[in-house]
Amino acid sequence: MQKKVLVLMENTGNPKKVLNKGEEIAKRDSSELHVLLFDTSQEAIFELEAEQNYALANEVGGEETILEEKVIEDMEKRDKEKTENFVAEIKQNLSSDVIISTVDNSIKSDIVKYSNDNGIDLIILGKDDALYSRRSFDSLIKHLINKTNSDLFIVR
Repeated sequence: MQKKVLVLMENTGNPKKVLNKGEEIAKRDSSELHVLLFDTSQEAIFELEAEQNYALANEVGGEETILEEKVIEDMEKRDKEKTENFVAEIKQNLSSDVIISTVDNSIKSDIVKYSNDNGIDLIILGKDDALYSRRSFDSLIKHLINKTNSDLFIVR
């Protein structure tokens, strides 16, 4: 019996398959259902920030241009709306209560921390998510097995 079930997803995926499995298990075992969203849209902002061009100011260094700041603000606003819409879709697809959290840093360490902090018994992830390539998927599985006490369930 699983007391706490965690479903991993990215905010751009199709949630139905893996969410339905998570909800099925949570209902069967009267478990608490958690969803951890990896906010992939932040990657574009990080890439833009890393590649920013700096305008020289008095030949002493650089400063961000107003245009770059506006582009980043617009991206952050769109990403926030996209994530809010995705969360609303998740809640609409589920008939049970769900605890939804988002992360946007290191997926491996964030999952381990969330799992350990919340006493997660079962972690469910979908193989068809774009969240990871085959190599990173294998690496994620090994990491979760070695760093958490949770069981893993993979949905094809």
